[in-house]
Amino acid sequence: MRFVLLLCLVAGRRFARFDHREALKAPNYTNLGCYRDTGERDLPLKAEVKATDVYRCRDVCRKLKYRYAGIQAASYCFCGNRYGRYGKSANTKCASKCAANKEQICGGGWHNSVYATGLTNRLASKPWAASLTRANRDLPFHSAGTTDVNSCVKRCGNLGYKYAGLQAGAYCFCGKSYGKHGKALDADCATPCSVNKKQICGGTWRNLIYETEYTPSKRTYIGCYHRFERTIQYCLNYCIKRGYKYFGLQYSSHCFCGNTYGRYGKGTEASCRMACNGKKDEICGAGWRNSVYATGIESMEFTSLGCYIDKGTRDLPWLAKSGAVNLNNCRYKCAAYGYLYFEQQRLLCGNSYGRYGKGADSSCNKACVGDKDQKCGGYYFNSIYRTNLKAHHSAQEGSNHLERSLEQSVNSDRTEMRYFGCFKDAGERDLPQRGFLGTVDVHYCRWVCRGLRYRYFGLQSTSCFCGNHFGKYGQGAEGSCSIKCSANKNQMCGGGWYNNLYASGITVEEAKLTPLGCYVDKGDRDLPILSFSGSTVSINSCVKTCRDLGFKYAGTQAASYCFCGDKYGRYGKATDSDCHSRCSGNRRQICGGGWRNSVYATHADISVPSTLGCYKDQAVRDLTERPMVGKMSINRCRKLCRELGYKYAGVQYSNQCWCGNSYGRYGKVAESYCNLKCTGHKDQICGGALYNHIYESGKPEFVFKSFGCFNDKSVRDLPFLAKTGAITLNNCRQACWRYGYKYFGVQNSNHCFCGDKYNRYGQVEDVRCQKPCQGNKEQTCGDAWLNNIYATGIGSKISIEEETAPDSGVTEVGCYNNNENDRDLPDLVFTGSVTIQMCAKMCAERFYKYAALQAGVQCFCGDSYGKHGASTECNLRCRGNAQQICGGKSSITVYTTSVAWRLTSKGCFVDKPARDLTRLAISGAISVNLCFKHCQDLGYYYAGVQNSAQCFCGNRYNLYGRADETQCNMKCRGNKAQICGGAWRNNVYRTNFKATSRTAIGCYKDSTDRDLPDLVETGLMTVDLCINKCSELGYKYAGLQGGNACYCGDSYGRYGKGDSTVCTKACTGNNKQMCGGAGYNLIFDTSVAVNIQSLGCYVDQTKRDLPFWALKGAKVNVNRCWKTCRLYGFLYFGVQNGDECRCGNKYGAYGKSSNTDDCNMKCSGNKAQTCGGSFAQNIYATGLHSESVIISQGISTSTTISGDKDEIIGGNITSIGSRSSGNETSIEYMWSIITYTDLLPLSFGCYKDAANRDLPVKAASAGDMTVKSCVMMCEKKGFAFAGLQNSIECWCGNQFGRYGPLSSDKCNKACGGQSEVMCGGDWANTIFSTSIGELQTIVYNYMPKTIVHTITTITYYDENGNPISSSTSTSTEEHPYYYK
Repeated sequence: MRFVLLLCLVAGRRFARFDHREALKAPNYTNLGCYRDTGERDLPLKAEVKATDVYRCRDVCRKLKYRYAGIQAASYCFCGNRYGRYGKSANTKCASKCAANKEQICGGGWHNSVYATGLTNRLASKPWAASLTRANRDLPFHSAGTTDVNSCVKRCGNLGYKYAGLQAGAYCFCGKSYGKHGKALDADCATPCSVNKKQICGGTWRNLIYETEYTPSKRTYIGCYHRFERTIQYCLNYCIKRGYKYFGLQYSSHCFCGNTYGRYGKGTEASCRMACNGKKDEICGAGWRNSVYATGIESMEFTSLGCYIDKGTRDLPWLAKSGAVNLNNCRYKCAAYGYLYFEQQRLLCGNSYGRYGKGADSSCNKACVGDKDQKCGGYYFNSIYRTNLKAHHSAQEGSNHLERSLEQSVNSDRTEMRYFGCFKDAGERDLPQRGFLGTVDVHYCRWVCRGLRYRYFGLQSTSCFCGNHFGKYGQGAEGSCSIKCSANKNQMCGGGWYNNLYASGITVEEAKLTPLGCYVDKGDRDLPILSFSGSTVSINSCVKTCRDLGFKYAGTQAASYCFCGDKYGRYGKATDSDCHSRCSGNRRQICGGGWRNSVYATHADISVPSTLGCYKDQAVRDLTERPMVGKMSINRCRKLCRELGYKYAGVQYSNQCWCGNSYGRYGKVAESYCNLKCTGHKDQICGGALYNHIYESGKPEFVFKSFGCFNDKSVRDLPFLAKTGAITLNNCRQACWRYGYKYFGVQNSNHCFCGDKYNRYGQVEDVRCQKPCQGNKEQTCGDAWLNNIYATGIGSKISIEEETAPDSGVTEVGCYNNNENDRDLPDLVFTGSVTIQMCAKMCAERFYKYAALQAGVQCFCGDSYGKHGASTECNLRCRGNAQQICGGKSSITVYTTSVAWRLTSKGCFVDKPARDLTRLAISGAISVNLCFKHCQDLGYYYAGVQNSAQCFCGNRYNLYGRADETQCNMKCRGNKAQICGGAWRNNVYRTNFKATSRTAIGCYKDSTDRDLPDLVETGLMTVDLCINKCSELGYKYAGLQGGNACYCGDSYGRYGKGDSTVCTKACTGNNKQMCGGAGYNLIFDTSVAVNIQSLGCYVDQTKRDLPFWALKGAKVNVNRCWKTCRLYGFLYFGVQNGDECRCGNKYGAYGKSSNTDDCNMKCSGNKAQTCGGSFAQNIYATGLHSESVIISQGISTSTTISGDKDEIIGGNITSIGSRSSGNETSIEYMWSIITYTDLLPLSFGCYKDAANRDLPVKAASAGDMTVKSCVMMCEKKGFAFAGLQNSIECWCGNQFGRYGPLSSDKCNKACGGQSEVMCGGDWANTIFSTSIGELQTIVYNYMPKTIVHTITTITYYDENGNPISSSTSTSTEEHPYYYK
């Protein structure tokens, strides 16, 4: 069907009258809801990325003949003819205020607010023909630009052509006729359009032809008078929209509009002879000659509503245009954005006016820059006019509703580094504050603008600009931003007068700077410290500087001065109009006036810690690095040292700041030697001449771990030279981190290089990189053409409270066959109530690339897949979430984990009874990955796998020398595809552990009613392990007690502080660390601040509100429930009845409880918390995004999530059936007989027993004994391990292994009730965990009473991999693991 002509023309010599008032009537904007989006867009055409609102986007899509418009993330406008394929979301997900109208809502991150444009299906475009084309084009005019059917047809119609042709997916041609090269086959025109893959845009040398709306008619040509791709039709449309009576075309490409013409006289017809550049058979004037036409409308009349006062916080808030402003283009611009009123002082728009009162009409007499015959207000006076739009209440009410929803929800605007595109700039900058000029890249500019609290940053050649709004000059082509960044050639830094524009990650609230008022100043300054002055002063830069100096208030004065102080106003308040000077560093802000301060609160932390004392300094400095000399305060120096990674800060000589990790080598002196006032804070003392006032910086020392010494050449290994001169590891790391690089290298004592990869020229011995750093002689900085390489920390693990793009790395690969005797993914890590998210996370934590789910209950991990071919039998629901598919009976559903990690062995090494790697971490069904993770969690640098089933950890290795690689030949019991050493042979791996300086808060008494209520771990214990465990649960504090116990909580100290000598018991997992004492906790801060806030108390019923039962028992509390439901991938969790934890993706089916006392039961696992009540639950959010919810293809979202967390012990499930009732489906799981091969990976192995039993409690002796029955009996009795012996006996306990392991052939007796499985032997136990979940925790064996250490002279390695020589020694000690 053809496009319908919208503008009707009367036959004859004039255009029909065009009623611009009718054209401006507000259409019916119907909000259809908030809908999810993905990379493959729901609405396929990205119409524009710029400051937009509901009205503008809807009209853009309507003009392009699309049925629906979607607005996303405040500034993105999408169009399409269908919507909703990714489902509808809650209105709270569409919570971004429109960039062009803060009273409207414009979607959210990956969410569209969808509106109907008012068009129907009959306006959908249908092709006329597929036409051949040649170099002599069938349609002669090429209309460049992003192409789809709608935009091409519209463009050719606007240019006055009858036909439009689309070619090769990306080209739009226009013409008056078509077909001169003949018709092609329809199949030749099959290329999808470049910007809308759902439409077809011709083929190679094939045009898909459409008829436009254009209908030729005669125009009233008035004559030739003195005075872009342009055509007569284009210029006509442009001037009509702006309400002008006449239009003129000049110099082939210029279009002018006006209400009069001819003041310079009429020219000859021959002097208007230039063809239009958009249509060669039409005439578009000549040089200084206009071809003038009548538009067919009468000139628009403007009636002023009056002259009104304006201020810095604008009366009409939206700046639509600046420059050549007049009443016509101002009205048109504001109407396009849906505003009711406009003023033409600076082209501002809004829906209300007059909040500062009315002014005299004579104040609004300034001529418009764009039309000297019109008046455009005055200095801070607006001439107000109506746009003639009618207020559209339903759209406004919808925005108000969404705004109320937003206020009730959590602000999730955490967008960082979002790229918006290439935007035009001009002399009056789009982003008004220049952050800096010099060596620039994206990350460094972001860091500067983020520090100044600006929401956006732009890069332009060597300049970095900051601001809170952008786009007033429009968006340019990406090709205009083609200058490579000087600091990173892989990034683009804009172009000449073009910005590459990004979001800094600062939210609207964070960027908000509210003035406290305009205040009088005098010679004796109201705010006493002049922090800086000059061309960079803005409100943002002044507030930041005063905040860094530790002052409560900042004041900007006379455009270019910044003052700081802790109180203000002693000379009284001035009128607001006295503060009228535009800031030198940001012309859109007001920076006081003559002797007038615009005052702002800095919200600085003005508290200063107690000094550690006054210390003497000398020429060889006590503190090694001086980051600054200048305006100094204590807090500013502490911040500088903290950012550099130093533990201590010292202020000296009024204006100097020194940093280091130790102090006091020249001794302490009396406080009177530190007597000089700080230049940046006269109320503070900043040391003396060669005397430091020492303070803690507020952060522990940054520990540097070198990757080694690497060759360099003239084409640099690390390409970017960041610094030269007084280099230290600290300032080099900081510089490269700010520029966004992953690695930094120090070279020849005084060069700092940065890059994202290294080692193109090879590694050399570490001893060759030994030159002292020029800025810190205690550090080494490579040598000539040799780099010491380190990581900056970019890309490291984020803190627990930050939410990344939801499950961005968990992607389904497909369905594949599995073989129980030759597993596709070999490592079975979990059996039970599994979900896709849970399995992917468990495999990622073990550094596997892929996760696979089978039989609804099993989770396998591995680094490759597909060796048995693809399958179509993945049809079984996950036991943890019936909305997901978890493989089939013999098939696996494979997912990526987002890990791209390769575990590389350092070789095969000899071991002896006095172990090379000193700590046995786990034994049993191990894999390289599992051992690697355990040793890293315990805080060790190296992991060693041995004898197929043992995992050792340590910080040095190679005590007994290297063995032949063939001697490490035993397959890992937990992963047959890997090698786990040999008999007395370790395969050694370097873990990712990085040492962090841990400072204990102190030693505190404990009691039976625990100070820290949650006991999370006992056994093999280290400081790092305990802190990590408590961090994962979201607790603020970790406490180690008795050498082997870890407690967590959010407060401590209720029983008082103990003597520090009491908390000296060695940690069982690292005897060089202290893990508290008997009845005393050694307390550490986890540095985690997870804010778990209740959403309320909600009623539950037997048909559960939150359907997934995650935990039940004595250890349930809010933190454990949060972690568990988050692991399973659910959005909400609830605690109930004191000891139950449930999960789900929606809640509230039975309403909120009317009585808050219904949820007052204390949690069984933390008496300081409440865990709901009987059929009443406290509901919380897990913090996951709704996009993280995974629903497998083909499953209805209404399918009930069912299941519980009771683990299945025993491998394969052969029968899983479903029962349907109405619209709901419940899943039933059936047990089956399993083989010993299936069960073996779940066993810890065969262990010797004796009369004094290894597992002390006998649960049963029965002729029909099975693994399942024994495990369940021990689990019910509360034991961690179960042992089966002599076919019929079941033994339970919490530790095993005191008599050592046996070979598997000693456990050779079949279970009485399960002949395929071995149940121990004579005085031999087959050991199992009572919960598969325990496989993720630490288990260990008993050790002999004594260890004899005999060390010969040999080379071994420290934690950095450096070789060390040691002498021979012999010693005997009691083993710390000896079971007493």
